[in-house]
Amino acid sequence: MKTALLGLGVIAMAAAGFSPAYADDDPATFVRAHVQKIAAGDTQGLAADYRPDAILWWVGGPLDGSYPGATIAGVWKKFVTAQGLLTPDVAGVTVDGNPKGQTVVADVTYTGAHGSLRVRQVILVRDGHVQDEIWQLVPKGQ
Repeated sequence: MKTALLGLGVIAMAAAGFSPAYADDDPATFVRAHVQKIAAGDTQGLAADYRPDAILWWVGGPLDGSYPGATIAGVWKKFVTAQGLLTPDVAGVTVDGNPKGQTVVADVTYTGAHGSLRVRQVILVRDGHVQDEIWQLVPKGQ
């Protein structure tokens, strides 16, 4: 029944011109793929992960601020330009949710040529896309 309902939801979204960013109905899988896109510098893939009305809340570091909708792609381009390719280490992913959406928390360390960044990512997933994301840099020493 869950698969049938998911299929109907995907058909309805496609008819409305909205396709899910991931085919799996597991939001943890979606967030792990999102993390891989960040690490790989896949700015096009990242942009496709977000709903048009999404907000990215970046907390800490030079990109600190809130970024609505179409501005999100530019933030990721700045990040990728500054950091280059990264290797992610996902320490843990937790999912809480209901049929209206899921909140996914991922603790990730991104390592690259400029060192490591510890990040707590809190992502609200609705209809297979990021509705909102908090990118919380963890201060060094914590």
